[in-house]
Amino acid sequence: MSGPLPRLAELGHVHFLGIGGIGMSGIARIMLQRGVEVSGSDAAAVPALEELAAWGARVGVGFDPGRLSGVDTVVCSSAVRPGNPELRAARDAGLRVLHRSQALAVLMANRRAVAVTGTNGKTTTTAMLTEVLRHAGMDPSFAIGGQLISANTNGWNGSGDTFVAEADESDASFLVYRPQLAILTNAQADHLDHYGTSAGVAAAFAAFVDSLGAQGVLVGCLDDPGAARLVRDRAAAGLAAVGYGRAGSGTGSSQPSESSDADPAVAFVRIVDEQFDSGTTAFTLRGDFGEQPVTLAVPGRHNVDNATGAFCAALQLGVSPAQAVAGLAAFTGTRRRFEVRGRAGGVVFQPHLYSRTRDFAHQFGQALSAADLVAVTEVYPAREDPIPGVSGRLVADHVGAPVTWLPQVGHVPGWVRSVTHPGDLVLLIGAGDITAQAPCILQALGGQPQAGQPQEQHPQPGPASQGSGG
Repeated sequence: MSGPLPRLAELGHVHFLGIGGIGMSGIARIMLQRGVEVSGSDAAAVPALEELAAWGARVGVGFDPGRLSGVDTVVCSSAVRPGNPELRAARDAGLRVLHRSQALAVLMANRRAVAVTGTNGKTTTTAMLTEVLRHAGMDPSFAIGGQLISANTNGWNGSGDTFVAEADESDASFLVYRPQLAILTNAQADHLDHYGTSAGVAAAFAAFVDSLGAQGVLVGCLDDPGAARLVRDRAAAGLAAVGYGRAGSGTGSSQPSESSDADPAVAFVRIVDEQFDSGTTAFTLRGDFGEQPVTLAVPGRHNVDNATGAFCAALQLGVSPAQAVAGLAAFTGTRRRFEVRGRAGGVVFQPHLYSRTRDFAHQFGQALSAADLVAVTEVYPAREDPIPGVSGRLVADHVGAPVTWLPQVGHVPGWVRSVTHPGDLVLLIGAGDITAQAPCILQALGGQPQAGQPQEQHPQPGPASQGSGG
């Protein structure tokens, strides 16, 4: 749909194509909470269908144009092909068709809109900021590309005036949003199937920052060259910008430097004294608020970055430093991002998208080489058609560690059972259906579910299995 977006009251009966997807289901849930009549279809009977039906949505498996009876608005994502029978029927009938991002923008209207974007870290940073605001009693609305474990949902219509949304840059659809506050975790070359060149990616991020307008505030990581450039450009134009990082030099360096302090136009929050131990993370944030020690229940240097971006944004929303730190300490993660599924070393990697596999096979192989054992499965295509000569084998060929090529994802549990020993860690990495293998792996190893897992998942004690959403 082009032109001005409709108001929520004008949408009527809304039908989602691919309603069970992590991005679509959250939007559908918020619409249900706001009293919108919702229906939807999905290619498979994923767990979200049952959950949405319990909330009042009419859902079905498979795509049947007959489901469009009484529908006023159809919502689809870039993953829905033009030949989808329901989408074709909707266009033929002259129904209003909205992209997923447009539907989310409708929900964000008349709220204090916060958009979180970047090549990596969007989901976790969005979830961390949401957790902080919830902990501070602000009850925000939120739409996240993953389930916030503490809330057991990826979408919520809160009573507060703030709406926190993950803004997907993969197809440039994030340019439809008009946020008052944005977090830019990083800005790197990715999704070249859509943008064509790294310059195209950079231009899209610049346009997103411009969408903040003169009154908006940009929070960005100064350790990432792409994000640092946009933060400094905005500050140089006399517009509000907050930077965070270790060096703050925008060179990607993690070495302490005073260069960040030389630009008084950029407010700066520095990360110091990082400590990593047994799945927990501790560090200190230093800024015009003084110093704040931070402890996270999630591991990794990347989560220090994510948490610091969320901290800076929370302060812009009126949360005190102490409240922000308390909220971050309460954050227990999002599903499929280093989520402990049980006790079960090695890595199982499922490449995501043919174009990304073609463009980054060497880099993926290098990263996986740090593991003791690696298995690579076939590409999870998502929205893409196959590219001749491109398969997960490309990644396997670049791994500098013992590697097994498993084109059939169903063979993963048997492979894990054959190579693991007590005390080993099994890490599932991928944005597709690879995490569905976690309960199968745990069953193959004879274990029990991890405490606190959703009922449909079946994790265990013994050698630790985790899942990462990629």
